[in-house]
Amino acid sequence: MLTLRLNKFVTLISVLMLSLCLDHLNAATGSANDSEAILPAKPAPKPRKPVRGWVEGTLPGPRDEPIQWRGLMKSSTIFLGMMHAFRLATEPGTREGLKGPFFQGYADSLGALHGWSDGDPFLVNYIGHPMQGAVSGYMLIQHDPKFQTVQFGRSSQYWKSRLRAAAYAWAFSEQFEVGPMSEASIGNVQALYPAYGFVDHVITPVVGTGWIVLEDVLDKYVVRNVERRTDNQWLRIMARVGLNPSRSMANVLSRRAPWRRDDRPTVYWDYEMEDRLLAAGKGAELFPETPAAEIPTAELTVQPHVLWYNAGRSDSTVCVGGGGVGQWNFSRNWSLVADVGGCKMLGWGENLSGDSLTYLFGPQWNGRNWRKLTPRVRFLIGGNKITQEELLPDKIKELEDQGINWKENEYHSIVANEYDQNAFAFLVGGGFDLTVHPALSLQLANLDYMYTGLGEFRGRRYTHNVSFTFGVTLRVGTW
Repeated sequence: MLTLRLNKFVTLISVLMLSLCLDHLNAATGSANDSEAILPAKPAPKPRKPVRGWVEGTLPGPRDEPIQWRGLMKSSTIFLGMMHAFRLATEPGTREGLKGPFFQGYADSLGALHGWSDGDPFLVNYIGHPMQGAVSGYMLIQHDPKFQTVQFGRSSQYWKSRLRAAAYAWAFSEQFEVGPMSEASIGNVQALYPAYGFVDHVITPVVGTGWIVLEDVLDKYVVRNVERRTDNQWLRIMARVGLNPSRSMANVLSRRAPWRRDDRPTVYWDYEMEDRLLAAGKGAELFPETPAAEIPTAELTVQPHVLWYNAGRSDSTVCVGGGGVGQWNFSRNWSLVADVGGCKMLGWGENLSGDSLTYLFGPQWNGRNWRKLTPRVRFLIGGNKITQEELLPDKIKELEDQGINWKENEYHSIVANEYDQNAFAFLVGGGFDLTVHPALSLQLANLDYMYTGLGEFRGRRYTHNVSFTFGVTLRVGTW
């Protein structure tokens, strides 16, 4: 047995030595050999599977494909379900609203909408809801192959994609506020004091779109700079997630890693490769510059405003709020304008409060003779709804004597009287726009006179009024 094993060992050594000799001979003569037949060759390395939509050695680019509606609806449904589940778990008033008849409660909620404020604190209205708008906007971007990979800049692709995201953020917000599966239908929230204001309808999509642009700026100029300075994957992940929270949330809702990026999908992105390809001109077509058109097709403006009722008189009232303006330019100098805004009355004392809702439509003349500065004159007609609420101290004291918290929604109709009046209104005035970018302009100042048919309502006059507004405008069709 020992002799047999020794013979096998000697035979193996002989084969190995013969193979080495043949290899040496081939190296010396340059002739072909059959050494591979003696020693099995190593299997070819398995090619790395590229991330979908990205091939190693190239920059990710747009794909001429339609929006992935099925995936978008799945992500949106998950997001909507999470928000409603949180409401039901944390809001007793929402759970209480489920007990009444569905359609009647839904109709009551829609009919009660008026004014600007909805009673939520600043962090909810001006931080939480804009983040909701940004998350829903990013969900559309992530399911839109044509614009997935665009980066912040002047390219037409970028601003078109963010405008589409703003439209989807608005649609998602309206569904959450007043749609079939909304705060109005699930819990009838808007039917209860003080949740019937329009603040979220404006702030969520408008400021949410601004939030998206801010995160895009941070991603391009801060996160990318961090990634260029370190190869540590954890530092890269922290920068991506920490500085882009809304995009990260949208990634999770779309069942992707929170740190995922479509313009550089892997966290090990090779910036040296990207620089070489861009230097070679292989990526310039991804973000082309396009000449700006002189006149935008449409303009969308978000603006704070001050409305001075019965201006200049002893019984005047100042109303502070905000709104949105849509403008369609059907010729060089003429536009059709829709202006909707709400504000809260100031200085009415401890037991009296009020708000205003204006909705106006009409023509506007634009003096486009200067390149950057555009004067405007407009004449709008529509309506103005005034709502007053008066607290009743005697009723409040009765409830307090019984140990009842009168501030709860169910006691509001007992401790307060509410009055409203709606009347015809027209507005005439104008202002100046300053174009700072083909896609962006600033409304420097608008000064308008507004007449209403309200006359005197509950001891206050609303006939002759002055409003002052300014804002930021997204110009559509100039890129």
